[in-house]
Amino acid sequence: MIVLGLLWAPLLVGTTAIDGACDLSPWLQEEPVDKGYHVICVGDGEGTLYLNASAASRSVLKFDDSLPEFLEELLQIKTHLGFKPHSKRSSAVQWKKQSWAFFTVAGERWTPEEASSKIHEYDYRGVLLLFEGGTWRWPGIRVGYERPLQPDSDVILRTVALKPALFELVLQDATKGTIPELLSDVVQMSEKRLQRSLTEKEASEVRTSQQHWLSYNSHPKLKQLKKFTSEVLRLPSSYFERDLQVLRYTKGQLYDAHRDYWDPREFPDEERFVHPVSKTWNMRFATLLWYLRDAVHGGETWFPRAHGGPIPYGEWTACDDRGVKMSGRNGTVAILFYSLYSSGDIDTYSWHCGCPVGEGTKWAANSWIWNQPQSPPYAKSRTTKVGRNKDNRVSLAPQKKGATDDVAIES
Repeated sequence: MIVLGLLWAPLLVGTTAIDGACDLSPWLQEEPVDKGYHVICVGDGEGTLYLNASAASRSVLKFDDSLPEFLEELLQIKTHLGFKPHSKRSSAVQWKKQSWAFFTVAGERWTPEEASSKIHEYDYRGVLLLFEGGTWRWPGIRVGYERPLQPDSDVILRTVALKPALFELVLQDATKGTIPELLSDVVQMSEKRLQRSLTEKEASEVRTSQQHWLSYNSHPKLKQLKKFTSEVLRLPSSYFERDLQVLRYTKGQLYDAHRDYWDPREFPDEERFVHPVSKTWNMRFATLLWYLRDAVHGGETWFPRAHGGPIPYGEWTACDDRGVKMSGRNGTVAILFYSLYSSGDIDTYSWHCGCPVGEGTKWAANSWIWNQPQSPPYAKSRTTKVGRNKDNRVSLAPQKKGATDDVAIES
């Protein structure tokens, strides 16, 4: 049985510090494929930085006021993202980034300036994660790696590819629990409201499905699904696009290979890439694609560049053995993939295609999440409950007298 609201607590278990040591196996990469992701083991008075989350590259850290400047120089953290022009006639494009940040393994966000004081204030021991783009992103570790999202449950996040960071959300018993019921309800809410799917507000042969938009706030069950999605991605709901996109594909319908991010070199004057408040790089960060009902044949989600392959120019719906094909069969209820690296740079390996349906009908839904809040209040603390942790002092700040056991994640 899936119990919503308690998904993050078990993730604390694997990072307990014992005599100053950390269990780094859930966090270090076997291949340094994620740009801008680093791991820190915090001990007594000092720590060890694992550059690019690699066990082979280490540096000793002192936790004092000089920490932010030291890390920025050591890691050469950039304040802007730069994009090489597609042609000699075009100029290079730059976008100011939001600040990098630390995260505890429970997802509590610390700014560069407050990390040292929090380590001393909380007597923190254990693992810290550093994301140069300032937003939490699940590390893939290795293909086939399984990360339980709740103890004694059937919810698993399994790594499918490292290029791009691609995961499947698996319910080992897909017939039980809250989520299958919610997904069925989403179909029922949308069946009589479908319209032709659009690309950049226009009908096109590259996308022939039907769609409907559901506000997360329009129904208690959609609010529940949004809460669960927030917990899976470890990101506050303020980072979400406003609506859930529901899609229906019948026989022969498809969506050509595309990206969920916008390449700023292709939209050089678009204001959508600048956040209205922070004035920093604003982009779709992750997609959680829900498989509501699967087709009998076809209808897979094809990642042609998975594992480092080329762009399939002229073969946008080939859906062949290149890369990876995913579907809602075999217990997969959703797939998660990231459009940006931890640095904030676009991940050009994240091309994907909705393969033509051969037989039956496919229902799916997209939850899109950005790299920073999309709904106000932008400047105030935005928190999400992430579970309980009474015993593991090394992963979270101790609760103050009178406080609840619920731990908050700040944006």
